[in-house]
Amino acid sequence: MNKTNLQCCLIILLLLVVADNIMNVAFAKDYYVDAALGNDAWSGNFSDPQPAGCFGAACTDGAWQSLSNVKQGGFLAGDNVFLRCGQMWRDTLSVLDSGVVNTPVSFSSYGSGCALSPPVVSGSNLIQNWSADTNQTNVYVADVSGAISQVFVDGQYLKLAQYPNTGYLLIDADSGTVLSPGCIEQTSVRPGNCFLQDADLSGQTDLVGSGIHIRTINWRIEDRNVVNFDPQTNTLFWDVETNYEIKTDYGYYLDNKR
Repeated sequence: MNKTNLQCCLIILLLLVVADNIMNVAFAKDYYVDAALGNDAWSGNFSDPQPAGCFGAACTDGAWQSLSNVKQGGFLAGDNVFLRCGQMWRDTLSVLDSGVVNTPVSFSSYGSGCALSPPVVSGSNLIQNWSADTNQTNVYVADVSGAISQVFVDGQYLKLAQYPNTGYLLIDADSGTVLSPGCIEQTSVRPGNCFLQDADLSGQTDLVGSGIHIRTINWRIEDRNVVNFDPQTNTLFWDVETNYEIKTDYGYYLDNKR
């Protein structure tokens, strides 16, 4: 292939790429999601219910309501997905389509008030129907389905309750390598144990069920669950043998127990 033919091929290839990008932009579509006025049975191609000025059953098309159609994907290069400002979707969103170089699938917002109230996609669930705990003052409870990994109040993340609130406690008496009764032994690890003693726990009565996080070696903190507590000797017992030996004056803390 001579130089002239090579130049011609490069020019044709460049023209094809440009033409493809132009076609992508020309056929790109806009999709809208409106949690208040949308309908997942509609096309999603209109920002407001159609025909203009309609209400209720008179509306025949408009934005989607949930993120279900968005999560199904199928968007093409140059398509745009707009979420209405001032609204929240309690859901998760994984984007399946990416478009092509210089012509992506874009996500943005629309509507009024976007500067102060942008759209929010939140993977958290709203907990309602709180009631006062009959056994404790200043404590409120609510039923929740499933495990809880994080809690937010007014959008602010709450740290899991722990004792002490800051820092850590120090182990008064180590357990050496003699396993306590009921300790689940890990035969493949270094000699560990399932209990410690600490006078700072004096006066505590109900620690069973809390998490315990113990520094067993300079570079490691091991996480276990408290299964028993002896208030007479201030001894904590957990479920599974630690990977390293419990040592006097090493730190630990408790959490997830009121």
